[in-house]
Amino acid sequence: MREVQLGIRWPEYDIPVEPGTIRAFIEATEDLGYDHVTISDFVLIPEAGSEGTMALKREEAFTMIACMAGMSTRLGFMPTVVTLPKRQTLLVAEVAATIDRLTDGRLRLGVGVGSHQAEYEALNADFSTRGARFEEQIAVLRATWSGSQEPFHGKWHTLPATEIFGPASGRVIPIWIAAGDHSPRSVLERVGRLADGVIPPWSPDNHARECLKVIEEAALGAGRDYSSMGLEPKIALRKGKHLRWRIGVPKNPEELATEVSAWLDLGATHLEFKTRRSGLSTLDEHVEEMARFREIVRSCLS
Repeated sequence: MREVQLGIRWPEYDIPVEPGTIRAFIEATEDLGYDHVTISDFVLIPEAGSEGTMALKREEAFTMIACMAGMSTRLGFMPTVVTLPKRQTLLVAEVAATIDRLTDGRLRLGVGVGSHQAEYEALNADFSTRGARFEEQIAVLRATWSGSQEPFHGKWHTLPATEIFGPASGRVIPIWIAAGDHSPRSVLERVGRLADGVIPPWSPDNHARECLKVIEEAALGAGRDYSSMGLEPKIALRKGKHLRWRIGVPKNPEELATEVSAWLDLGATHLEFKTRRSGLSTLDEHVEEMARFREIVRSCLS
């Protein structure tokens, strides 16, 4: 049977952010045989029903991961995704390295550039230069985690010789990069040049195949081994990609199986299942859908 890592997205908005509920979620995730948990990362998000108004998100990704990691000895974790250019690079390096060391290497760092200009402005970050700064930030992160104590002189970072309390021994944290729904070729090429893994937003169709081909060509052009790059699509229980706050209609098992099989055909190494905003009101209902999806994936892999 093919090896595929199975992840579940914390169902934000649907269930309470409280220790008992989080522990029950983590225990269920382990019992069902999932491999990892993902957490979305925003500081401000568009508020329901208020045009142009932003709301503070209920939970912060790294804090949630730290909490969840203390409740599990085997699950991996990934924020999907940290909007890197709105955060201080060395602070991200330190927080991620600390979590990785305390979990014995169970963290992947999902990153992207984001698309909410209002969030950038509220955090006093430059929206217009985010792409170029993003590339330099990745270089700083990897240099820092590798144990290099050489000074770093870039356009946005001028760092003295710096030693940081690093990730788990002998390891540079894998950096997974999210593409956008309509990313230009230059962004896809950046993913190919820099990513350890790809987080695609697309449906598993010809457009996805074309985008992945651009990423592969860029990886090979940069002298990288594309076959070693991971691919983790997000498979939502609800239908419709851009519903924002509206509750969506759940897909039936046949629709989910078709989507899973299509992504496996495109080379998915990981699958993320999202149950949020699908009309589920209790943790038990989310767990029931997690169990059904686990069986669907097993059937597709057999």
